[in-house]
Amino acid sequence: MHIRYSEHSVPATPEAVEQAEAQLGFVLPDQYRRYLLTQANGGWIDDALLPGFPHIAVNHILGVGRQDSDDLVRSCGHLAPLLGLGFLPVADAEGGNPVCISRRTGDMGTVWFNDHELDYDEEGALTQIAASWDAFIDATQPDSTPPSTPAEPAKVWVSPEMEAILRSQFAD
Repeated sequence: MHIRYSEHSVPATPEAVEQAEAQLGFVLPDQYRRYLLTQANGGWIDDALLPGFPHIAVNHILGVGRQDSDDLVRSCGHLAPLLGLGFLPVADAEGGNPVCISRRTGDMGTVWFNDHELDYDEEGALTQIAASWDAFIDATQPDSTPPSTPAEPAKVWVSPEMEAILRSQFAD
């Protein structure tokens, strides 16, 4: 597993998983359910990249029974259209793009990226990124992009007249 949590995340309790399933009205996909119960109950992670998908950097995974924005049930309330299309949002990529597990009969358990800039049912809004949750977790790579160095402040010349105008407009 190449997922590194920014803060330690203990596995979910069986009771928390069952309560979330009761609230959602369905059983969670097997591999995701097992991940929550044995690995971690979601939270912020160090950016995880997927080979072949350089624009997708997953930055948090949803858990159950959480009291924060990483709670699965709470997120599903905001992303109800995805549920209606047969997708369970289980993680987020940079920019707030959901990562989902399919609940559809034809491709049950596959993992998909949702480009939230497009309508949910628009062509290209959903892209399959892994054959299963386990394959998704196994494929993730830590982001090894070196941090950018801050740019030097720009230096410009301003005429004394323009400086007086700017100072008068932005004076405290």
